[in-house]
Amino acid sequence: MSDVLLELEMILATVRQIDQSVLASIALLEKGVPAGSYKQLVASNKEKLERVMALLEEIKQTQAVEEYQRKALRATGGASDNELDSDLDQLLEELDNDAEESLAQYREARLAELKREFGKIDRAAHELGQDLGLVTFVNDEKELMDLVTKADVCMVHFHQPEFARCKVMNERLAAVAEKHVDVRILAIKAGLAPFLVAKLQLKVLPVVIAYRKGKELARIVGFEGLGGSGTDFPVEGLETWMFRHRLVNRRALTFAAKKATQNDESDDDDWY
Repeated sequence: MSDVLLELEMILATVRQIDQSVLASIALLEKGVPAGSYKQLVASNKEKLERVMALLEEIKQTQAVEEYQRKALRATGGASDNELDSDLDQLLEELDNDAEESLAQYREARLAELKREFGKIDRAAHELGQDLGLVTFVNDEKELMDLVTKADVCMVHFHQPEFARCKVMNERLAAVAEKHVDVRILAIKAGLAPFLVAKLQLKVLPVVIAYRKGKELARIVGFEGLGGSGTDFPVEGLETWMFRHRLVNRRALTFAAKKATQNDESDDDDWY
């Protein structure tokens, strides 16, 4: 169980204890002492309880999506479609049964959202095959433009292999690609894309551009807006940027511990 889930379970247990304590007090006070203030406190605690349970449901949903992604990644190594379908049915059945213990108002919406997420993973697995969950390095800008046009959502990293910050960005993109397999992540050396470099007016590397159905949504220049230093940034910062620009609609529970190689270069961006 993740640290986040453990923390929320503890919060949930605490709120339940408060409710039980206040209800016990009301039982005594109802014998003749006004209990309006206590009832108001109970209502407040119940509202907190519902919020905490909603957060727990979101985390459980993310766990289910990540588990399905892992199964899809394994499936590209030889598992059959029938095995994946069986896994989907099992996950939905477990979540359906679990929902009986949760707030009923979240049940149907949660299962519908899960089916949509699973569907996106299935489509990505069908389209990408062995490249599922990986950064695709492209060597031709015409091929790159074709891939961007066909993808529903994608990110393109314009990089130079010898630039330290580009190496860091490639590491972070690789971590994100594994956790959000429905987002196509592409990379091309800037020197292999002279037309796009000029058209997009790329002056500093790395640059990551996000596209939806071939149209640019946003871009990252250097490590701007990712919450790190001039030489490094956390992968969570990149995921938050993706979430903010609606490239993804959930956050991963954990990321593999990867650390970029530190260097003695200055904090200035690499000019191309």
